[in-house]
Amino acid sequence: MKEDGRLSSKAKFSYLFGDLGCCLMNYMLINYFMFYCTNMLGISVVAVGTIMFVARIWDAANDIAVGAFVDRTHNKAGKARPWIKWFALPCALSCLMMFAAPAGASNTVKVAWVAVGYILFALFYTTVNLPYGSMLPLMTKNSVDRASLSSFRMIGAYIGIFIVNATALPMVAFFGNKMGGRVYAYTVVTAIMCVGGMISFYILYRNCPETVKEDTSGLEGLSQEEIKKKHKADALPVWTSVKYLIKNKAWVLVFSITMLNFLRQPFTSTSMAYYFLYYFKVDETRSAIFSSLGMLAGLVLLPFIPTIIRKFGYKRSLMGSYLLASTFGFCAYFAGKNINMVLVFYLLSTMSGSLTGVAVLSMLADTLEYGELKFGVRLDGLGFAANSFSTKAGPAIGGLLVTMVYAIGKLDTSLVLGQDQSSSALMALRLSMFVIPNLIALVQVILSFMYPLSQEKMEEVNGELANRHSDPSYIPVDVQL
Repeated sequence: MKEDGRLSSKAKFSYLFGDLGCCLMNYMLINYFMFYCTNMLGISVVAVGTIMFVARIWDAANDIAVGAFVDRTHNKAGKARPWIKWFALPCALSCLMMFAAPAGASNTVKVAWVAVGYILFALFYTTVNLPYGSMLPLMTKNSVDRASLSSFRMIGAYIGIFIVNATALPMVAFFGNKMGGRVYAYTVVTAIMCVGGMISFYILYRNCPETVKEDTSGLEGLSQEEIKKKHKADALPVWTSVKYLIKNKAWVLVFSITMLNFLRQPFTSTSMAYYFLYYFKVDETRSAIFSSLGMLAGLVLLPFIPTIIRKFGYKRSLMGSYLLASTFGFCAYFAGKNINMVLVFYLLSTMSGSLTGVAVLSMLADTLEYGELKFGVRLDGLGFAANSFSTKAGPAIGGLLVTMVYAIGKLDTSLVLGQDQSSSALMALRLSMFVIPNLIALVQVILSFMYPLSQEKMEEVNGELANRHSDPSYIPVDVQL
């Protein structure tokens, strides 16, 4: 922390290691868990899909519980920061467990092993990732520094995902040749990613102190009635808070858009390795090139996103982003087996869609300000917790839908390179890879069009709230989880 109260460059840079570490582990799961289970362990697609669905719903549900425990943490290291130290190792070990199943065991044992590993990782990942996000407002009150931390966090995520996409499958191939099989190579590669994640968490914990302390001032001169009103959130029923959120049309739209963002994700990420192995009929490790270049394409647009949003606003920026992404995605579908053209359209689609992840976080904050103006209730805690729920429930539902598409198409994951899938199985892969996620993107175009908060509207909202906050008698209900 600098003398003027601003964050040091060291603290800002170190903050990116949180998402870097999280993505090193989580994207092994997102990209390769299903392929590992089906093609390496011989577990059925339906069984894997069921495991993923149950574990992800469990993951979504424990967000609120972990958030409540974080709110009640009082430690000399801070409120959220100690959780990084406590749960970094369990997070890494549970991730490793998912990719360390005994390959020679019975199918029942293998299913039980990966299921327990997945459920444990879902829990311990939340105990690291959620406190990591909560550290941001606890590190600084300066809005410029907070925006800077958000940018560094996104950079860390891109780096982590890029490392997994670019190196995981090539390392699997390398260690597989050395070890006489790829099933154990996945364990070695996951261990490497977990060690990288642990180192990242250590850097985060060491260099990112919490400087914003709990504010107990401002209550000394208040009457008991005023204090009671100020803390009314503690007694506000959760379902009452949920009703306020549901009444907030802008929040519901952003929540829905976010949910669909994460619901789309498993279709492409899960299908990628299968698509190369069975449709292009090349080694699945070559899919790492697509994934890596896709991340780089997203990074290309990243510096220009604030300018695009300032010029066109959130609504038009989102509409354009989803429309372009879906158009290029459909072009990739119609490119068929021309792998070079598919790559070009895939990169254009990925680059076009990279704006959406940045925009929805800022839009979420706007919707909560709008909700306070309309209902006199601040729902920051519940609003962000529900948004976090969508990031977990979306992949759960999307993953289940992917397995259903595979099952309907009768995808045979026991086949190896050179063996032919049925026409229905190949169509299932093509639908999952390019058609279904881009149809969902078109739905998001419609939802974006319905978003009611323009830049001019938010200027009015913030101006009115500023007037209300200047009134000493105005105390909004602030819901805390």
